[in-house]
Amino acid sequence: MLVSVYSIVLTLGFDPWFCIINLIPSSILTFPSIMAPTSSNQNAPYGRRLMPVVLDDVAANDPTRVFAAIPKSANISDGFRDVSYSEVANSTNKMARWFRETFGTTSEREFETLTYIGVSDLRYSIAQYAAIKSGYKLLFPSPRNPVATILSLIDQTQSSNLLYCQELAPLIHDIIQRRPDIRATAVESQETLLAAPHDPFPYTKSFREALDDPIVILHSSGSTGMPKPVVMTNGTFAVHDNDRNFPHVEWRTNYDLTIWDFHGEIQRTYSPFPLFHLGGFLYQIMLPIYTNSIPVYGPPLAPPTAALIAEILERQDIHVSCIAIFYVLIMRKLHCYGLKNICTDPFVFVRVP
Repeated sequence: MLVSVYSIVLTLGFDPWFCIINLIPSSILTFPSIMAPTSSNQNAPYGRRLMPVVLDDVAANDPTRVFAAIPKSANISDGFRDVSYSEVANSTNKMARWFRETFGTTSEREFETLTYIGVSDLRYSIAQYAAIKSGYKLLFPSPRNPVATILSLIDQTQSSNLLYCQELAPLIHDIIQRRPDIRATAVESQETLLAAPHDPFPYTKSFREALDDPIVILHSSGSTGMPKPVVMTNGTFAVHDNDRNFPHVEWRTNYDLTIWDFHGEIQRTYSPFPLFHLGGFLYQIMLPIYTNSIPVYGPPLAPPTAALIAEILERQDIHVSCIAIFYVLIMRKLHCYGLKNICTDPFVFVRVP
């Protein structure tokens, strides 16, 4: 896809080594940016919406709406397949029921921490929504960390149950060798989870009841010692949805959640952030719920490279990509995806010949 305008914007409020690339032609830029609501969320109380409720609502009222695009194989030249909201909602119901059946429902275990170690695919999102529905919170340790670091986080959060993707079985083996008291359980493959419909698993809590429920534990980088767990609640993410209640000045763009509402046919985003990172959580788990952006996933086991990123941008109609600046510099040097004249100064628009 040849584009006429790129904007490179340093991510406000985040790591200055990352940037957002706007990859759409200037002819289809539209202002103001307001989410095109579905029939069911037109009068939604923004800032008071719970992620599993929105997921079920869209799945019921617009079941074929695209939630994400995933590669068909490890070789992205084989193409991508679109995954619908109904598929993700069904998979979430299946996993939520499995959580309850496997780990119990007693009140003493409410918001128990389940450790999840996976590859970068849709199972992170499915597990997160399922945990909220079933009353658990998830710990997302980085599988790139040493076993001792992962065990430190498990101990700090008092987690005794570990969920993992089969692709990471060697790492899990090392963890269990060190700590045989930890119960490790493999989750189903992404394909199996998405394969068939499942009975509904209702989530009946009101926003007021669920506001302060802990739902996920991410962690600090560990630059000053062992990583520290950071507990986040439903309210942590609903506050982003509340951005829609801010006043809007005509012909100006609010730099908040609403910049991720895309008009027209190009609504896809790509980011190589891992899903155990806050950036990955926001882009892959939160944004497709609270906006109409569609995350595009890369091959789960392939580390991001400038060449891989460029190929994904070429094969999918990507509206925005949030990537590390050093990837942009490499892509520019390699003349990838027409980036040879790109500029990395904040708020600069560059015309690509």
